[in-house]
Amino acid sequence: MTKRIAVIGAGASGLPAIKCCLDEGLIPVCFELSENIGGLWNYTPEARDGRGTVMKSTVINVSKELMAFSDFPIPKEFPMFMHNTLVQKYLEMYAEQFNLLRHVQFQKEVVWCEPTVDFEKTGKWTLKIKDIKSGIITNEIFDGVMAATGHHAVPLLPTFEGQDLFKGRTLHAVMYRDSLEFSGKRVLIIGIGNSGADIACELSRVSSKVVLSTRSGSWVIQRIGDKGMPFDMLGTTRAVQYFQKCLPLSLLNSLTERQINARFDHEKYGIKPNYPPRAQDPLISDEFHLKIANGLVQIRPNVKHFTETRVVFVDGSVYDDIDVVIFATGYKIGFPYVDKKVTESRDNVVDLYKFIFPPNLTKPTFCVIGCVQPLGSITPVSELQSRVATRVLKGEVQLPTSKQMWDEIYQKRQELAKNYTYSLRHTVMVEFIDYLDELAEIIGCKPRLCKLWLTDPRLAYACTFYPCAAYQYRLMGPLPWKGARDAIFTQWERTLFPLKHRTMKDANETHSRFQYFVVLCVSVFAFLTYIIFLGHM
Repeated sequence: MTKRIAVIGAGASGLPAIKCCLDEGLIPVCFELSENIGGLWNYTPEARDGRGTVMKSTVINVSKELMAFSDFPIPKEFPMFMHNTLVQKYLEMYAEQFNLLRHVQFQKEVVWCEPTVDFEKTGKWTLKIKDIKSGIITNEIFDGVMAATGHHAVPLLPTFEGQDLFKGRTLHAVMYRDSLEFSGKRVLIIGIGNSGADIACELSRVSSKVVLSTRSGSWVIQRIGDKGMPFDMLGTTRAVQYFQKCLPLSLLNSLTERQINARFDHEKYGIKPNYPPRAQDPLISDEFHLKIANGLVQIRPNVKHFTETRVVFVDGSVYDDIDVVIFATGYKIGFPYVDKKVTESRDNVVDLYKFIFPPNLTKPTFCVIGCVQPLGSITPVSELQSRVATRVLKGEVQLPTSKQMWDEIYQKRQELAKNYTYSLRHTVMVEFIDYLDELAEIIGCKPRLCKLWLTDPRLAYACTFYPCAAYQYRLMGPLPWKGARDAIFTQWERTLFPLKHRTMKDANETHSRFQYFVVLCVSVFAFLTYIIFLGHM
């Protein structure tokens, strides 16, 4: 019998979960709390509890090619870094292309999810579903559940001494939409993540004063790298990854720090953290340091205590007559609709094998999609998680034993503690290419480069030296996409296309000759190695 799978959430993680169910012959039923798809990218002018969205001005921090799903490139007309309205449009195009909306039930909230009484035999789940309009709660039974609600749902709010005495307005960054209501205000922002920096830069144009308080500081990188190219496309390649792994971590940190400080000296600007660059995910901003340089954003240390109208910082300095305090302090990871015996979060630590599967379930019919923090885009990660999860739900892939899964969970946790400084947002950190490869190996869609160098050296070169976009995971394995090869070769064309409003002479001829020379040399080397190997057999 065809299995019915409940998908919770129709955002950037829920949509690929629906599609992957369809690809595997499963029947998805998606429950979405709001009136539209998109999740965080579905901007709404009003802030609503439990329905966080991006700010009105939000632009993505990753390039469009590294954000694209594996079998649906983003249109070449879209800019290399998209405004949130275009991200939402892309998700709508994706849903239309694969006819996903017919599987989504809007304004339906999953209030509870639990195993059925015969779970040990059937692996089925009972979901209590609330209709937002009528308030009526109904029960439905499913063969599996894919929880795709992400990890930006519940705001994390710290408390400071005297905070209850403060008479001004306080809000979490999730409730911030635009700068209009803060015109002429004296604002304090607590937290130096991407949201805090973006809000500070935006308010600096209209507020009378903006102060940003940071406990630890942050390393700052920009979206645009050498020669105006997207920084992530230049750095997210297999060749760069291999080179970095060959270097001692101390040397790699030293080189990275020198490169970052070449733009501006973090110590002089008062935001240098006490940890090396690769011990935490960086702040991505093109203008944050400029706002500090022109005095429109002032950097202060951590808050010591509040009074009715002011804040005293740990260094003794004071900020008077504050109108608004904005907490850009992150989120709590949690699944309030699931029994804690299934999975829970303790200080943002989740016990999930591959960050997908609860290790204690006797039947692997519950999975979590999108509860990771990749050093890159979440969309291709959620898609590949969904590909793995649906093949497990279908029974095509078997998971290891519970003990083996727990052993790997503990091992990953130790690696995170070793490689990253302690932070609540680092509990679900993953390296982009490494994690994608790890998932791809489970279902056999990781590109086999050694074979490609012998059979298709031009494609092997592209997979090695071009950005590691999701198309690479549709070249082979289950459900390959015939357009993947071409999509890999043309990703730079799509990236640069929106810039060509003024036609210039093509300067890529020299690069192309060099590329084919490298392909020829590596192919000859691979062929000779193969011949020598056969001679020793």
